[in-house]
Amino acid sequence: MRIGSILIRLSYIAVLLKLTGCSAPKTDEPGPTPHYRLHKTTSYAIAGRTVNVDTTVFTYDATGRLTNYESHGVDPKLIRKTTLSYNTADRIDHIDQILPSSYVDGVNRIIGFRAVYGYNANGNAETVKLSLITEAFTLFIPQDEYSLTYGADNIPTKISHVNLNSPYQDEYNYVYSGGNAVKVRYSTHTQTVDYSYLYDDKPNAYKGIVKLIPTIDPYNKNNLISDLTPTYNEQGYLIKTIGSGQYQGNIATYEYEQYLSK
Repeated sequence: MRIGSILIRLSYIAVLLKLTGCSAPKTDEPGPTPHYRLHKTTSYAIAGRTVNVDTTVFTYDATGRLTNYESHGVDPKLIRKTTLSYNTADRIDHIDQILPSSYVDGVNRIIGFRAVYGYNANGNAETVKLSLITEAFTLFIPQDEYSLTYGADNIPTKISHVNLNSPYQDEYNYVYSGGNAVKVRYSTHTQTVDYSYLYDDKPNAYKGIVKLIPTIDPYNKNNLISDLTPTYNEQGYLIKTIGSGQYQGNIATYEYEQYLSK
């Protein structure tokens, strides 16, 4: 009789577990995977007898989007703050960069820059319009416009630039190999110059890091190491470069933060 009661109770518990959706955890279910993203960079660039120091700290939101980054030179109080704002399609709408100190341009006091993004039918950034921001955000003065042309793989093959207040314009044309821009042709109305670049086989530290002015850096698969001696951490991420040749004496360091993702 006692055994029967126990069996009845066990049966009742089993039914209750099914009804309430309870189940034992599966040990073979994969958990979140640790990833790393750029958190801080510091560069030391030699210009004559002067060493220019620039430190940038990157901040992300809960969804992993880059939301802002703050940069400063030797004086950590003189901060350039760059803020990224997104639209309802989760694309960058505009980027504001506020300078550590304002300046007067004619009759207007300038506090920073705004870059407004426009997109093509594929959702790629097609135009970036750069304006000066006046005090209290009361006026935006157009300065430059950038146009991006894409290949079949949705990676830019050309970035064109026009200064809206002068006849000056220039463009960069890119040739890729292995996911990296290995050849670049820079053209203005007076000259054309070709450059070739070398890359490592490690994850690009700047992958997805969008700056105020559009560049090819966020699109490359790996790190640019032309005239640079790189050092990596145990996870294979770039943590330091020492310059040679045209970058002789320049040093850059990189720090990362870990985040979890399925």
